[in-house]
Parts: sequence; structure tokens; C-alpha cells
Amino acid sequence: MSKWLLKFDVESSVLSFPLLFKFFQRICGINRVRATLIKEYIGNIENNRILDIGCGLGDILECLPNKVDYVGFDYDQRYIDFAKRYYSDRGIFFCEAINRKTTTITRSSFDIVIAGGVLHHLNEEQALELVHLAKLALKPGGKFITHDGCYTENQSSFSRYILSKDRGQYMRTEKEYLKLVSKVFLNVKASVRYDLYRIPYPVLLMAMVK
Repeated sequence: MSKWLLKFDVESSVLSFPLLFKFFQRICGINRVRATLIKEYIGNIENNRILDIGCGLGDILECLPNKVDYVGFDYDQRYIDFAKRYYSDRGIFFCEAINRKTTTITRSSFDIVIAGGVLHHLNEEQALELVHLAKLALKPGGKFITHDGCYTENQSSFSRYILSKDRGQYMRTEKEYLKLVSKVFLNVKASVRYDLYRIPYPVLLMAMVK
């Protein structure tokens, strides 16, 4: 298995700077994606314990109720510093590359595991490691929630171009994502949405139950 699960190569682009990354995500419509995930795939999560793998700036907390126990991981120190500065009263954040041996994540202790926009940054081996980790971290009946850009049939050339320029180098089709997660989870709900981002960026939402 890959030793470092979330050791992405962070480009020396404007998106490497927290405030610019936050602004870019906002104008593209990230909050609509998150709100849809919570409403249609997670449901009531008050008092739940949540693990966010690849938490970025931690600003998903703006879409979550106050009564959650939130733990966020990301490998980018700048993002974690930002998260600690603005959301330390809402959650705990770690700058750490994680895998199934990570001691700061205890087994069967989370109600929800989120990996938003993470799988398309990982090759097959790394992605499978992440899915296994999510299952280990979840309590029985807990949910693993993901969203990622997705190649689709009859996709416009402009949409494919946008996906090809994403920092994640492992963009997949819906069938490929489902084949991956189904190696670990038997209960998977998935749908491709075209109406969430303000740019032509199809996104696959998935919810898996342990």
C-alpha cells in the first residue's frame, strides 16, 4: 500500500494560496455541492462525529451544524494553518499524511467520513487505501461521502478540457469510480450531477454505508 495517502503534489499556482483557493471554489459553487451532499446524502448530522480527509481550508464547517465533532486532515500546511486560524473553535485539524496505520484515527469511531474532491488526486492504489481507511474509521452503519469531477458520455469538449486542467490527475468515469469503491463497500448510492457548479464540471456524488 502507498505509504503516504494524501501527499499530493501541490502546484505552485494561485490555488496553492488559501484565500485565492477559497475564492475560486466559492465562485465555482462549492457550497452548493456541499449543501447537496448534506441534504440528499447525509441527512441530520447533529451530534455526529465527522472525519474530513483532505479537508483543505476546513470551510465545509460553514455548511455543518454547530453540534458536530469535527476532525480534519490535509497534507498542505498552508491550508491547515488557515483552518486552525478561522475554525479552531469548530474542529480539530491535523497536517498529516494518513493511511490505515495513522494512530490519530481510531477504528470504528466516526459517524461520517468525508473525502470531498480527493479521489481524483489519487492513483488506483492510493484511492483504494483511502476507501479502506474510511471503512475502518466508520462505526457500523456510518457513511462515507465523496464528490469528484467525473468524465461522462456525450460530454462537451469544453467540459472535458476543464476536467483535464484540474490539479487532480486521476479523473475517472462514473463506472470507474464505482468499480473502485465497490471493492470495499457493498452499499453505494451514486449520481452524476451537472447542476451544482457554475462551470461545466460534472460531479459524481457517492454515499457508502458500512
